[in-house]
Amino acid sequence: MMPFPALAWSALLTGPLLLPLLPGAGYDLARAVQIMTLTLVALSLTVRPSRGWAEARESAFTKIALAIGLLISVTCAAVPLVALRELALLAGLIGLAQVARQQSAQLGFARALSLGLAAYGALYVVLLLLAMASGANVARLWLLLPGVENARYHDSVLTVALPLIAASLGSEPNRRWRAVSAWALVSGFLTLGVSAGRATALALAVAAALAWACGPQGRIVVRSLVAGAGAGALLHALLLVLLPFWLGVAADAPAALSGSDHGRLYLWQLALDQIAVHPWLGVGPMHLARMPNGKGAHPHNIYLQLAAEWGIPTTLLALAWVARRMGEGWRSRLHMQPVQLGAWLACAATLVEGAFAGNFVMPASQTLIALAWGVMLSALSRQTPASTGKVTRPGRAAGYALLASQLWLLSIAFPEAWLPEPRLLDTPNVQTPNDPVRRPRFWLQGWF
Repeated sequence: MMPFPALAWSALLTGPLLLPLLPGAGYDLARAVQIMTLTLVALSLTVRPSRGWAEARESAFTKIALAIGLLISVTCAAVPLVALRELALLAGLIGLAQVARQQSAQLGFARALSLGLAAYGALYVVLLLLAMASGANVARLWLLLPGVENARYHDSVLTVALPLIAASLGSEPNRRWRAVSAWALVSGFLTLGVSAGRATALALAVAAALAWACGPQGRIVVRSLVAGAGAGALLHALLLVLLPFWLGVAADAPAALSGSDHGRLYLWQLALDQIAVHPWLGVGPMHLARMPNGKGAHPHNIYLQLAAEWGIPTTLLALAWVARRMGEGWRSRLHMQPVQLGAWLACAATLVEGAFAGNFVMPASQTLIALAWGVMLSALSRQTPASTGKVTRPGRAAGYALLASQLWLLSIAFPEAWLPEPRLLDTPNVQTPNDPVRRPRFWLQGWF
């Protein structure tokens, strides 16, 4: 692997998963690391251009039509520079998926995820035990999850990571790495139980059902997920029921996370209202965050979000392309490598969770979704002139264009990241009345 991709992957895999181990880390730091990582990835694609840009002609036409639709939506947006920022971020994630597609066999993706989640789970258990040992009542246990302002940010990481780890666990030849992966699964389900992530639980159940139809390799995934969930439930009962009872401390469920259904329905209705008013071009990428409402800067439904911001035609085109790729994955499921099967299952799970959560908005889950998508695409690669070794001129041009977009994004985001509270500098600082909660979009303070 070339040095730049190796450096980019190192920053990427330690960023979203291990940065929470640092004091003061959180959503904004994860976004800053994501932008720097995507810039490194774009730079690597100029040193070693991707051979996967060119695909079948119908796919190329689809991508051109998507690009045209998005550019028109950007130009018609109320604040085009903000819309262009989201488009640049999307381009960076596509570049990351290309790197993952091209080098999936060399990445050690599942091991990196396992190490990150295992460290995260161990830290959470230590923090929990220390809190109980202090004699304090442990209420709202999700607040002890390190590095996240909202447990849902971690849930969306689990949606991607757990199927990938479960798929790779059975084929891991190293006993120590199998132990790390097993603990990552168990601790992942422990923290999922703490946060009561219903959308993630539903997404993982769908992934398990799909895995059961993927032959012997898929049934290994199901057994790993079920065993991890069972062990996680036992650990949850031990740490959060029996131990607090023995120590005489209170350990409450995350009651603060209840009642989110009403807010979600409210946000869905706001998005539907914008779709009705702007059905063709949408309000512009990221522009639902221009409508402060006291509930959220995105509707917690990626499908309504895209339709409201991109317009219905562009959204349908994008979803048709995703559905075609997922269908190709279904037809290839019996012939995939374990990590590729895990990536396909992770993509399916994220598409389910995306109907109820903001996993396509949060920086850590965004990054992991792009990685999983690229690894899945590596199983579907066709032998085209672009994939047989010759780097085409359009491939080089795409690499340089991507680098230019990421350098621009870095140049405008870097000054914002150093603010006491990062926000979009090219717009006024907007905060809804009587709403002290930060509503994330690009930054944790997401309104503009």
